[in-house]
Amino acid sequence: EGDGLHRPEAWKETVAALEVVGFGPEEVQTLRRMLSAVLHLTSLAFDEAEDSHGQRAAAVRDTAASGRAARCLQVPQTALEEGLTSRTTIVGGETLVKALDAVQAADAADALAKAVYGRMFESIVARINQLVGGKEGELPFIGILDIFGFEAFETNSFEQLCINFANEMLQAQFNADTFRFQQAEYEAEGVPWQHIEYEDNTAIIELLAARRVGAFALLDEECRLQTGTADSFIEKLARSRPAGDELFSVPKLKRAKGGAEFSIKHYAGLVTYETSLFIVKNTDPLLPELSELIGNSECAPLAALFPPDAKKESGAKSRALFSTTVGTRFKEQLGSLMSAIQATHVHYVRCVKPNPKSVSAEFDNALVAEQLRCAGMLEAIRISRAAYPHRLPCGAFLQLFGGLAGAAAAKGATPVDRAGSAAAALLPDGGYCVGKTKVFLRPGVMPRLEARRTVRRAMAVIALQTAF
Repeated sequence: EGDGLHRPEAWKETVAALEVVGFGPEEVQTLRRMLSAVLHLTSLAFDEAEDSHGQRAAAVRDTAASGRAARCLQVPQTALEEGLTSRTTIVGGETLVKALDAVQAADAADALAKAVYGRMFESIVARINQLVGGKEGELPFIGILDIFGFEAFETNSFEQLCINFANEMLQAQFNADTFRFQQAEYEAEGVPWQHIEYEDNTAIIELLAARRVGAFALLDEECRLQTGTADSFIEKLARSRPAGDELFSVPKLKRAKGGAEFSIKHYAGLVTYETSLFIVKNTDPLLPELSELIGNSECAPLAALFPPDAKKESGAKSRALFSTTVGTRFKEQLGSLMSAIQATHVHYVRCVKPNPKSVSAEFDNALVAEQLRCAGMLEAIRISRAAYPHRLPCGAFLQLFGGLAGAAAAKGATPVDRAGSAAAALLPDGGYCVGKTKVFLRPGVMPRLEARRTVRRAMAVIALQTAF
């Protein structure tokens, strides 16, 4: 029994879909093997006892289960069990083996399962793109980026910091695109313009991503110290900030539960982060030994998902306590995303939730206004209104206001000439500029013209009523 994705037919439908886009039988069998390995890894259990050194050492409870996982991964069972229950480091040329307890061993198994599944999923996406999209760079593409927005909960942790950093980068891109759009339109129309000042969040991005003193860099530094703590991370971040900094602060009072906190004044508002799990979440949970083990798997497609460490290949003699951190990988992926966005022609679709009840025909003004502010829409509108907020094609300008200008609206050989003549007659004090195809109006001009037009039409209606 089952419904949704848990229906018995779901796997058959998935395989059929893979075959439709071009996956071969061997590729499907490899995916089946990887998924089976993930399921077996997540079902492993560990017992714990004292070893000869008096340390708590974990051991696999059911070796038959670990054997099944090893067969799916196509690695030696003993090597898999050793990789899950111990940690090897090289310090000063000496190899040290540290036994893991049951909790640490279970975490190692979960980390390996997540790594296999995550990299398998990425490989499927890459393979589908290769099969249906042609060679990269040869064909144009349409990309869709769906992102929720800034997050600020009662308790915010490392995940929220990453999400909000991504939103800061995207907001900076949106602001720049809005400004560039205005500049490009003025230049294309031959309209003189002055530099427009707009709210810039570069300082917030620097706070988070500066190479040595940014939040991510200092957190990475703390993660690589055996004595690193969240308190030390916040102290270093606070020392790196200038006196009187309005973007970064440390609350004077800690919450009853949780660790040290710091607050950042993001583009969308103030967010306070609770840091007790920052170091754990930023540290790659996949042990290097396990990554190396899977990289030597007899299953070539699986091994290819775990390439060898470049430092080790180059002959490095020491192994760091931590590999590349989660934050570093996130920054690299975000950098690739921003490069792709900057190389494309971008269109923005802003989705606004009208009310918290998700019902039709009901608008919560405060909720809508807050979303527009956080999304940068109010700033975008301000930028567009900074010089000439109203722009009308010359034909539309003549249709709306030509009647007010009288004979002046008929002077000229082209719509542009006639629009310029009409604008000069209607606005002798200025407040407009005629471009190559549009009439640009200064703030306040359009409402005045609309008011005159309304009065003129009302008088015409009265005249008609009098006549009949």
